[in-house]
Amino acid sequence: MRPLMSLESRRLYSRAIAYFRPDLGRILLLFLLTGVSIVLALAQSWPLAVIIDVVLTRNPHASWIHRLFLWPLPSDQLGQVIGLTLIGMVMKIVQDGLTWIKVILNNRINNWGVMRLRNQLYARVAHRGDADAMYRLVNDTQGPQMILNVLIGAAFSTLTFVLTAAVMFSRSVTLTVFAILVAGPLIVINFIFGHSIQRVTTRAKELETSMVGALERERDEPGFARTSLHVADAWLDLNRVQEKYWFSVRTVFSLAGALVFGFGGYLIWRDQFKFNQPIDGGMTVGTLVVFMDYLGKLWEPLTHLTGAAADIQPGAAGAKRVFEAIDAVDAPGPISKSAGNL
Repeated sequence: MRPLMSLESRRLYSRAIAYFRPDLGRILLLFLLTGVSIVLALAQSWPLAVIIDVVLTRNPHASWIHRLFLWPLPSDQLGQVIGLTLIGMVMKIVQDGLTWIKVILNNRINNWGVMRLRNQLYARVAHRGDADAMYRLVNDTQGPQMILNVLIGAAFSTLTFVLTAAVMFSRSVTLTVFAILVAGPLIVINFIFGHSIQRVTTRAKELETSMVGALERERDEPGFARTSLHVADAWLDLNRVQEKYWFSVRTVFSLAGALVFGFGGYLIWRDQFKFNQPIDGGMTVGTLVVFMDYLGKLWEPLTHLTGAAADIQPGAAGAKRVFEAIDAVDAPGPISKSAGNL
């Protein structure tokens, strides 16, 4: 069986992450804050569902989640509406505050990690001063940061997906299965577009290096203009591939969303209206509202997870070029300009 990740890739990622080890405590704190933020994001969908299913309906349908939100509130309708509104508002403010802290932490981790790598690379290539060395120093040093962000993002996405799916399964197994089945088409789409995105990105980075090199050659305006045109075309090619990718993803989500909404509507009719007697524990309007909100919370991490292998390639290409420069300082001859396919 072919391994999911080559030994070369594992070594590259491990080496890249090593530059962020001094910030391990901040990374762990980032994970903790993210877990709390995910729980708050899931809880924010329920105050509206409680209002729809219990407070403002003549035939209340209260599950344990509904009762949990109503437990600290007064018994009158107006008091419950006001209380649920305040609960939703407080949860949103706390989540926004956590997001603010997470952004600051993430920027601190990224910037200091890149600084450590740049300092090491500068000590190796400062004597050269050519365009390729400067490009690696300024641009390719972002590679390990991109690798770390993709790997941390994959961990966050896994946690979000598991928690969201768990709550959805507790409300409707069938609808949740429909929602998760979207993973199949997403994997196919990422397989189709992943290699193209990697190839075009690598091509654009190599052309940008050539463009910077043209600046060093005296009175080489035609060469610079020609290379600049090729760079623009390369990034346009990348944009076209990326837009095709996201159009395909959005189409899959639109079709799947329509399927979930339509089948959810059928379940409401079956459980609440078909027999003129609501089924205890059946699908309700409020639960379907929560489900439709949860689709985005489920599909966003699913998109990140199925696309992680492609997303990490630009960062891996930059990191490999940086490590080539660090490792080749004592070797004779020019540094290889190949970003390589991992």
